[in-house]
Amino acid sequence: MWSYEYIIEKGRYLAQLLRHDKDAFEQGKIDEHGWRKVEELAGLGFSRELLDKIVTTNSMQRYEYSPDGKMIRACQGHSINVDVELTEATPPDVLYHGTATRFLESIFAKGLIAGIRLYVHLTPDEAKAINVGSRHGTPFVIKIDCRKMVADGCKFYLSNNGVWLTKQVLPKYFITINQLMEKIILTHLHAIENEYGVNFNRSFGFYPLRYGYGKCIGVVTLLSSVLLPLLVVLR
Repeated sequence: MWSYEYIIEKGRYLAQLLRHDKDAFEQGKIDEHGWRKVEELAGLGFSRELLDKIVTTNSMQRYEYSPDGKMIRACQGHSINVDVELTEATPPDVLYHGTATRFLESIFAKGLIAGIRLYVHLTPDEAKAINVGSRHGTPFVIKIDCRKMVADGCKFYLSNNGVWLTKQVLPKYFITINQLMEKIILTHLHAIENEYGVNFNRSFGFYPLRYGYGKCIGVVTLLSSVLLPLLVVLR
């Protein structure tokens, strides 16, 4: 009856109506728990049959009906301040977040933040994380040390469709990024050592895991932009 492209397009519109429609929320069309009447959505171009199709074919299982079938809501991903009755739970030791490489600089500086949404979304499925990242560009998966986060008092919630949610993930909990940035930094340092005969001995503590990547990157930048040209002149 409907093409795949049409279902995707209408699904995106439904997400907007259930997750981000501030006017509808303020007018009481979306209640405090995120529910919106199916009857009201019919006036916006969503027949019950179309809603059923979107709900049952959505690969992320983003939507759910109320027990009586008269209302529908998104399971998570809201920017409007609703309580979808999330369950606080202990996550697996490791979860994943899919993003695009073009966002890594900001993510590395600030961590994962919810932005306009209420929570950061995480998944135990690395393949799903890759799929999410590919929507925004070249995908990159961040592996997160949830065991350490829980030990530090961070709270996690599990949505009805199996998405793990938390308020923020600081860079110190990134496993993938830590390994990546250490490799990048050490590669730069070794290149400097080889080119100019400079020796950065470990005893000085000039290594990412001890002093933090931000400081190390700053020093590498200083070496690259100021000290190295000076060495070239002196040499």
